Amino acid sequence: MRDQDHATGLSPKFASLLRLWEERRGTRTLPCRRDFLAEELKPWMGHLAIVSVRDGPKRFFVELAGEKVVQYDGANFTGKFLEDAVAPHAAAALVAPYDAAIESRRPVYCRVAAGPLRDRNVSVDRLVLPCGTDGETIDRFIVAIYVPNFERLNGSIHDEFDRTAPFDTAEDILGNDQYSYIVIDPIA
Repeated sequence: MRDQDHATGLSPKFASLLRLWEERRGTRTLPCRRDFLAEELKPWMGHLAIVSVRDGPKRFFVELAGEKVVQYDGANFTGKFLEDAVAPHAAAALVAPYDAAIESRRPVYCRVAAGPLRDRNVSVDRLVLPCGTDGETIDRFIVAIYVPNFERLNGSIHDEFDRTAPFDTAEDILGNDQYSYIVIDPIA
């Protein structure tokens, strides 16, 4: 990333949202989604999605997708399961950062710059911020999504992957050096 926050290594947009998450968390393991006021989230509003965790079996449900998220995806997945938003072979890669956040109970940053995205110098950057009503158990995520150089694509992110089908399996995506996610440690 060109512009990085020195404390987090993230872009300033993601770093400031992560700091807000840390402030709202306080001494708890997790903040509650209700701890965030709409006016506080205004700088990121169109780039945010709210995703809830549904049990039995665990699935991720899109409660709200911002205007830019809808533009990036090429469709509004509000009211749908995240796993249904992509081809079956890519679902595991899509939900991997959410699973990592559940396991660590920490924010996760994810970058995908593979296949047709890499060829056009485009990446999909996500910051997955876990929240829990009880401060301990994750029941929702605030997700910020940015796609630098989006205008270089011919349509949505999904259109690019559907046209070129660069991967056969989730393992191919997760094993690709252009796909990465990191669990973020507390900011000192």
